[in-house]
Amino acid sequence: MTKYLYNLVVMYADEESLQPDEVAHEIRGQSSDINSGKGGKFVWLHPEWTSVKEEAVSNLSFEKSSSAVKNYNDLAMGAGGDFRYILTSKGGNQAVTKVGLFRVQEQLSSDEIKSWIGQSGYTDYTKDINGGRGGDYLYLIWAY
Repeated sequence: MTKYLYNLVVMYADEESLQPDEVAHEIRGQSSDINSGKGGKFVWLHPEWTSVKEEAVSNLSFEKSSSAVKNYNDLAMGAGGDFRYILTSKGGNQAVTKVGLFRVQEQLSSDEIKSWIGQSGYTDYTKDINGGRGGDYLYLIWAY
């Protein structure tokens, strides 16, 4: 049975050892902690799944804001600076079936990112989640 992404829950902890069992993993074996190297809380994305395609997430996006957004959980919890959020959309023609993270040290072109993530079966990605924070580049990636 095919599983579809129903929700992507932002989860926090004060210790890395408290990482949930199922998180969006970094595809090259690097840290799945969104705040890795940034300070603050340990932050992971926990996917929730459904077998009903009509209930599934059809698109994902990343937004950065200078102020908190009600009803959304900050990906940069405790790290200071801008607030960072993953937004989900439902009701599109496609349903997300796979979600992960892609972390790199150097800035890549769109074609280079697509080539890297395509090797692991992913097709789409967000803007750089770490944009403006310095250090590595981090993308939420997914496939339909």
